[in-house]
Amino acid sequence: MTGLDLCATARSERRGTRAAATGVALAGGLLLAADPALARLHAQAVDWRHARLAALMEQEPLRALFGRLLMTPPSRPVPLRAAQALMGHARRAQTKAGK
Repeated sequence: MTGLDLCATARSERRGTRAAATGVALAGGLLLAADPALARLHAQAVDWRHARLAALMEQEPLRALFGRLLMTPPSRPVPLRAAQALMGHARRAQTKAGK
């Protein structure tokens, strides 16, 4: 199994859908794929992404990180009160920085 296969498998297990792992597009994406220029650009982007992941997986520290990420449980939404607290901290930091 390649790094790409591992990534797709992890996504499908986490999302509980095979469509996410196989790259099946949503209905809107299918309409965009009908445009030849966009379809070509998308294919180039997918090829780049696969090549980049393959290159990164040749580096031991990144393979180790990827393995740890695959073992993490799915994330959960941030509760509203926690999100509001984080935003308050961010706003205060921006004010202090003069932004």
